[in-house]
Amino acid sequence: MPEPSERQVRIKVRVSGVGPTDLKIRRGDLKAVFPLPKPAVLGFETAGVVDAIGSEVSGVAVGDEVAAWLPSLGGYGECALAAAWTRKPPHVTWNDAGALPASVEAAVGVLRQLEVADGETLLILGAGE
Repeated sequence: MPEPSERQVRIKVRVSGVGPTDLKIRRGDLKAVFPLPKPAVLGFETAGVVDAIGSEVSGVAVGDEVAAWLPSLGGYGECALAAAWTRKPPHVTWNDAGALPASVEAAVGVLRQLEVADGETLLILGAGE
C-alpha cells in the first residue's frame, strides 16, 4: 500500500473517469509525453474516500469523500495518491465526482492562458447541460 508524502492524501478509489487521453496513452500514441512505466496504472481523475493523509495536509480528514486530479496517473488502482483534491459535495454522485477533475483542470488552464481577472465577464458557448 503506497504511503502519502507530506502533501498528499491516499484515496480508497470508488470511481475513476475514463477520457480520450487515457485511451491514447494505453495505445501508445502519446509515449513521447507519457511513457508507460511497468506496471502502468492509468487514470487522471478519481473519486473516493480518504484513508491516509500526509503530515502537512490540512482541511481534509480520514473518511472524507473527495474527487482528485492525478497528473501522474494512478486513478484506476484500488488506492491513489493525490496532491490536488476537493471534497465531494453530498449531492454530487460518485460517477459525476469521478468524471469532473480533468475537466476542471482543463478549464482552469484555459482561464489562466486567457489571463481572465477577477471581476471580468467571460462568455462560454456550449457549456450548458
